Amino acid sequence: MMKSKNGWTKMRMGFGIADLTIGIMFLTMILTSDGGIENNTRMMGTTWFLIWCGLLSFLGKRKRWATITSIVFYSIGILYNIANSIYYPAHLVIALMMIVFLILTSISLAIKDSFL
Repeated sequence: MMKSKNGWTKMRMGFGIADLTIGIMFLTMILTSDGGIENNTRMMGTTWFLIWCGLLSFLGKRKRWATITSIVFYSIGILYNIANSIYYPAHLVIALMMIVFLILTSISLAIKDSFL
C-alpha cells in the first residue's frame, strides 16, 4: 500500500528534523571539544551534509527541487562518509543512515502526487 501525499511529506519533514538534530548535536560536540574544528575536519564535513539535508528536507518539504537537491547531498554525503570510514568506523553508521534516507526520499520523489 502506498503512503498518502501527506505521509510522504511528513516523512521528508521527519528526515529534516532528524538530520538537523544530529547535525546540530555533532556541531555542538565539535565546537566544545578540545581540538575544535581544526582537529575534527572529517566530522565537520559530515555535520554540514546533515545540516544542509535537514534544512532542505524541512524547509522545502513540498518542493520537488529541494527533494532532488537533498538526494544529491545524501549521495555525496554517503560517498564522503564511506571514504572516511577507513579512519573512523562511526562514519559507516552515518553512511548507512543516509542510505536509508536516500532510498526513502527517492521513493517519495517517484510518487506522483506527493508534491501537491
